[in-house]
Amino acid sequence: MGCSTIGGSEADPLPPQLEKLALTRVLVETMAAAVAGIEPPAARLQPADLREFATAGIQASLALFQSGSPGQTVRLDRLRAFTEDGQLTPCRPGASMVGRSCRPVVRLQPRVFRERAAAAPTASSAEPAAVDARPLPMNDTRLATPPKLPLPVRALNEVVGALRRVGVPLGRLDEASLVREAVAAAGGADDFGDGPFLEPLRLLLGSLEGEAELTFLGRTIARRTLVRVIRNRLQLVADRKRHPEIASVEIRRPLIVVGLPRTGSTILHDLLACDPASRTPLTWECDAPSPPPESATRETDPRIAASDAELAGVDRLIPGFRAMHPMGARMSQECVVLNMHAMATPIFHNSYRVPTFEDWLDDRCEWSPVYEFHRRQLQHLQWRCPGDRWVLKSGGHMWALDRLLETYPDACIVATHRDPVKVAASFASLATLLRSMASDSVDAREVAADWTPRLAKVLHCSIDVRDSGRFAPKRFYDMHFPDLLTDPIGVVERIYDHFDLHLSGEAADAMRAFIADNPQGKHGVHQYTPEEYGLDPDREWQRFGRYVERFGIQREGRPLREGAVRDL
Repeated sequence: MGCSTIGGSEADPLPPQLEKLALTRVLVETMAAAVAGIEPPAARLQPADLREFATAGIQASLALFQSGSPGQTVRLDRLRAFTEDGQLTPCRPGASMVGRSCRPVVRLQPRVFRERAAAAPTASSAEPAAVDARPLPMNDTRLATPPKLPLPVRALNEVVGALRRVGVPLGRLDEASLVREAVAAAGGADDFGDGPFLEPLRLLLGSLEGEAELTFLGRTIARRTLVRVIRNRLQLVADRKRHPEIASVEIRRPLIVVGLPRTGSTILHDLLACDPASRTPLTWECDAPSPPPESATRETDPRIAASDAELAGVDRLIPGFRAMHPMGARMSQECVVLNMHAMATPIFHNSYRVPTFEDWLDDRCEWSPVYEFHRRQLQHLQWRCPGDRWVLKSGGHMWALDRLLETYPDACIVATHRDPVKVAASFASLATLLRSMASDSVDAREVAADWTPRLAKVLHCSIDVRDSGRFAPKRFYDMHFPDLLTDPIGVVERIYDHFDLHLSGEAADAMRAFIADNPQGKHGVHQYTPEEYGLDPDREWQRFGRYVERFGIQREGRPLREGAVRDL
């Protein structure tokens, strides 16, 4: 049954592929209307027919996704859709009638590429010329484009998007339902403890709804993440009440890697974690810290399998991520994840486009309670699973280096450094990939243009902290990325010497074994250029001028591919 024969006329048939698009839309919107309790706009179906009708709609959507691809053209002016009266009537180009309101069928994304559904050409000379939908060049430079998600995921996003447009509340991101679900998951615990939490949560939710342009998958990921974060916060507070002795755990002289993302901080953290004397927060411990981990089951805890299963899902959706940032439940995790439990971390703007939230984090966040809760989490994790010293890492510490040093007055800080233009491009690549999992509207150039000045700002703020005279220079060791690539064990030895730490033969052997087992390219090669992200290397070098002069940073020429460790 063709679309042009449902309540319409056979005198003006649509091209076959455009007919499929219109039919798919009608099927999906009819299903959505039925779920929402609205009169189906395209046909008078009985409830018994809806399951078969919905199945057909999803199958048609899958077929459409298989046949359409970026770079094709379409004559949108011939698209017709149904009104609530069941009549086939013309609608403005590129729109579908749901009830009496026109809504776009094809969402255009000129920031990255222009995508249209393909339509078979017709012989009519009266029709307007087809729109050329090929990516638009900018100064003849190849621009980075986000990867496509698997076909079934894209189809699901399209179907659920139609349901949401007619009012079906799928993928809700409201405070009440998130807290209600988290309280249930936390066994009824409902005390958020001291310090702000709900206020920044509300700010984040507003950014997610108003700025992130989330798909259904994106909303699902955001909801699951926030429910987990809220649950963890409630359980951490409840565990402290249940076991007040946790408050007596001492955090002595932590070794903390601090630097912008993509400066070698991850590989250095992994190397330092090889020392048996080191205690690092593991991914599974950060994902589900309650009940407090125990030494006897740290390698066999059932939470490990749950964490690995979730990470495997990320790997299936965006397989290129592993080349940028290896993942694993037993791998060391960074403190931006711990600070999610205080709702104060740049990881949210890294994963979703939430500039209003990030503006608050950059300029107005009160960091003292954030780091107090950070210290409480370390006490929680150390209580039944101690180590000689904590080895921590996070680029997020750049946002509040002074508060970090005040919270841990005996901390040893390793500051990692790299050509900031390479850092900005690499980080833009990472953020673009992560955001593509949650949104179809990711512009790699906009990501770089937004994040690069933010990175420059936190770098310069950290210089202010170090030059303030409040903290002894001996507390810092400056590590340069090229040195780590060429002589990683030598770098570790110099760090230990600087802080008067003992590097045992066992620790050095474990580090060498880690290097041998993790060569560059093990999980793929992370390739990027500043130009792909709209960054002019000379202009950006000037932006970071104060930083490069202060620490004697050298410009990187060609990509650093040679050396002993991966380019992270």
